[in-house]
Amino acid sequence: MKKIYTILLMIVLVTGLTAFDKYAGEIYDLTSGVRNIAMGNTGLTDVKTFSPAYWNSALIPEIGESRVELMHATEFDGLFKYDNISLFWNSQNPVAINLTRISINDIPLTKLEDESAEISNNNRPYAYKYVDNNDYLLSIGLSRSLNSKLNIGLTPKITYRDVAEESGWALGADISLLYKAKTNLLLAGKIDNVVATHVLWENGTYETVSPKADLEARFLFTMFKREIPFELALRTEFFMLEDSDIGEYDLSITSINPHIGLSVTPFSNLSFLAGYDTNSLTAGVDLVYNNFTIFYAYSNSNESDLGSSQKIALGYNF
Repeated sequence: MKKIYTILLMIVLVTGLTAFDKYAGEIYDLTSGVRNIAMGNTGLTDVKTFSPAYWNSALIPEIGESRVELMHATEFDGLFKYDNISLFWNSQNPVAINLTRISINDIPLTKLEDESAEISNNNRPYAYKYVDNNDYLLSIGLSRSLNSKLNIGLTPKITYRDVAEESGWALGADISLLYKAKTNLLLAGKIDNVVATHVLWENGTYETVSPKADLEARFLFTMFKREIPFELALRTEFFMLEDSDIGEYDLSITSINPHIGLSVTPFSNLSFLAGYDTNSLTAGVDLVYNNFTIFYAYSNSNESDLGSSQKIALGYNF
């Protein structure tokens, strides 16, 4: 334990000496795990998730079977697409991997017909070139049980960004905890980019991603005569440093995004999912057949111009 506290202290000191860039970490907020998306973007305490490397590597000791999930997602009525592979390998030294590809195609680059003059009806911008944006994010989840109730997780991350006509690499890491308070109550905490994540661009510039704190509680209970299993998850994101004002609710020194998730399992192979994701209502199902699971999630933003999002995934336990 003393070694762990020493490492954490060193991380805090290094992070405190770093300057951060606003919005530099937005690509890391794209969620993996369709089940978790359908539950309002909750997952830090979800031992059923297929994406522990994204959500919380401290979950790894609680997951029994090896599992893999393939996900295809669309955002903003299909304008924005991303695909994800999540893998958990249960062995003597279990490990979780999460790989995401983000793609936006046919983005117009524009310029004025006469760049020496101001924009006007007679000097309008035109598209002189179309480019694609592609991002690749790889996370590797590692974990260790500190005692019968507490797990710690570490998630190194590597990112390659190809944005318009520039490309760059980023390295960083997340740290997380899972506390099994009771058999029906799980608590978790996580700091994203606790080791300052630097995006190094090929033109010599760089951006630094602000850390973000996460807390979540999950309550497990049954209802009705059939004792139908329910799960209720409550999660709060805390935005820090340069990103301290980008959350939905401003708390002066920080801002927060709230998330609520609910799962109802009336049959052993079927769960209905619902949630609230900051400014969106979410819903979905997961259907199990033998070792396969089909996941579906739908979210509808309260901001009408953002449109709806749909995600589908296929999971396999082995």
